[in-house]
Amino acid sequence: MRAHWPENSLLGMEEAVVAGVTTLEMDVVIGSDGQPLLSHEPWLSPEICRTPDGQPIAEGDRSWNLYTMPVEDVARCDCGSLGHPRFPQQRPVPTTKPTLAQLFESLRERAVSDPRFGTVRFNIELKHRPEGDGIYHPDAATFAQAVLDVLDRYGVADRTTMQSFSAQALEAVHAARPELSTAWLVEEEGSTATWLAQLSFQPTILSPDHTLLASADVDAAHAMGVLVIPWTVNKAPRMLELLTMQVDGLITDDPVLARSVLSTTGFTILH
Repeated sequence: MRAHWPENSLLGMEEAVVAGVTTLEMDVVIGSDGQPLLSHEPWLSPEICRTPDGQPIAEGDRSWNLYTMPVEDVARCDCGSLGHPRFPQQRPVPTTKPTLAQLFESLRERAVSDPRFGTVRFNIELKHRPEGDGIYHPDAATFAQAVLDVLDRYGVADRTTMQSFSAQALEAVHAARPELSTAWLVEEEGSTATWLAQLSFQPTILSPDHTLLASADVDAAHAMGVLVIPWTVNKAPRMLELLTMQVDGLITDDPVLARSVLSTTGFTILH
């Protein structure tokens, strides 16, 4: 929803549900106390964030490492008022990076008056990279378990898909909870066979960069019983092309546009 509202924010997630999305996609990192936080990067982005004291952050500065910051300090950092330079239609509003638990609490409260908030699904990306272990996040198994613990606390595991570019992270999720839905994010050229061969198990979903995806890849994945949900698709003509390929869903920054495309074409998708 970051085409319109600050990314990974409670406001953005709530507005996405109101707009009619069936799945909320979010990025998760780990704070200094082990709590999962919603953030695209494991540091405060100079593009959209201010320091706890309200100061700007220099371009390229990664010293505001969320893995070393107490949640209380993170909560003082405004990551919405600056807007987003790559999304000019985004409304600049003060917002902070919530914990994953705070998101589920917020949705639970809204579900009392609007049942959509109690049935929406979650697509949670574990922002893990092996080279970042001990620097920007814990090891893959600890990272995965921290998120699973929150899912269990709020009883939403059956409505959640865990996704990652990190094979180690997905392997850790599968080892701990083999029944949980998983999505393998890929960003390098290849094919369905070569992408899936990088995991020791078959994920529920294959999620390639949409520019890498061809009809043959979708057909091959479906033949194996794997869903295909490409990322991140923000242009209507490409959405239509992918829908024609029979993808099972779309990851987009602009669900309002996606729903408009769906309503005018008659296509239906699962996610």
